[in-house]
Amino acid sequence: MHAVQASQAASEEELHAPKTTTPMPVVTHQLSFTLQGKTAENGGKKHKGADMWVTLHGSKASSAKLYLTPGRIDFEPGETYTFLVAAGKDLGEVQSLVLFWDANTWFWTSTQYLWQQGNVNLRNMNTTAAYRTPRPTMEEKKDFHTTLIR
Repeated sequence: MHAVQASQAASEEELHAPKTTTPMPVVTHQLSFTLQGKTAENGGKKHKGADMWVTLHGSKASSAKLYLTPGRIDFEPGETYTFLVAAGKDLGEVQSLVLFWDANTWFWTSTQYLWQQGNVNLRNMNTTAAYRTPRPTMEEKKDFHTTLIR
């Protein structure tokens, strides 16, 4: 009899459990790219304390400009960087993405670049897609557009 009462009490508690109205992100993506190793052409400069954002453009919707680097990051030549991205809504198939970065230099310098190597990759639970870049250089404080490779 005591076990039955405990079971009934648990069932009643479950019925009265609080519900949240905050929607969970529809899809979380894993974004990754590799920077070129040091070469004579790119100079292989390390960028300390940089920030990066991404905007995903899908077949159903586009994301906001999403901040990838809380606490800032050091970008080093030859390294691969991976970030988790939660758009918060169903974008459909991601057709393109736009990267944007800021070196956060405190003094005037010449234009800063990240030298990207290969494709930018975006993975979710079901698929991995590669995005072609128009050039290997990601200029600081400028949108860097990529397109889905079919």
